[in-house]
Amino acid sequence: MKTEQSELLMQYYQAIMLLQNKEDIINALPNTDYSCFDYIMNGLIELLNKDVEKTTNLLNHEFDPEMKEYMQDEINTLLFKKQECERLIEKANQIKENEELTTTVTNRNIIFATTFSGKIYLKEDLKDIAEEYYQDIYECLNKIENEKDLSSIEKPLTNNAKMSKIRELKPFQVRVCYKMLAPDLVYIIIAKTKKSDNDRIDRERIIERNRKTKKEFEHLTEAIKNPLTKQQLIDENKLIKDDIIDYINAHKRGETK
Repeated sequence: MKTEQSELLMQYYQAIMLLQNKEDIINALPNTDYSCFDYIMNGLIELLNKDVEKTTNLLNHEFDPEMKEYMQDEINTLLFKKQECERLIEKANQIKENEELTTTVTNRNIIFATTFSGKIYLKEDLKDIAEEYYQDIYECLNKIENEKDLSSIEKPLTNNAKMSKIRELKPFQVRVCYKMLAPDLVYIIIAKTKKSDNDRIDRERIIERNRKTKKEFEHLTEAIKNPLTKQQLIDENKLIKDDIIDYINAHKRGETK
């Protein structure tokens, strides 16, 4: 088996070493669900590191400027190949983590992210969302709590390291983004509507909110290890949720299902 894996590794290595175009390099790497993915990716990184070290050492020798420029370009290409391998490994780890935090749990509880001054982010977000979308917000909260297989309707945001671990429900123009504190605890960080055709602007709002809630998320991750603290957190947030639902019902257009 090891011999077969070693041969596969060398096949992938030789293939990507022939490539210079970034898109071709990305397409040549194995899928994250490939059976030998971990072995091949870690092996590629090790081989690429050796190539970077060897080529960097050569730069210390006396070469003409044109050759040095060529070698520096080669180092940059090797580093890109290595970074793509690392990115794919990160993506695979995120997928595994999503699977481990199984979303087939029923009776989930919502925990609402708070500002430094204690305000509920979701309540503040509602003030910036048109009332015509309140029904969608309501339905998202309901699905987060009660959907048997949440993974079938949610989308992990794996295309940016700064949004690592964030998932979203995205009905029509509404986006509700959250992270899993535990299989039965969902930490909602932001609700928003798409206000721009520029995806970068929308992405930056989520990244900024994730940054602002990072410390609270880390604190709660530790705090819920105490069963009494966890239950108290659940009870407190049930009251917050009731308050939010009352606000939605009083302002939204359409009837609550």
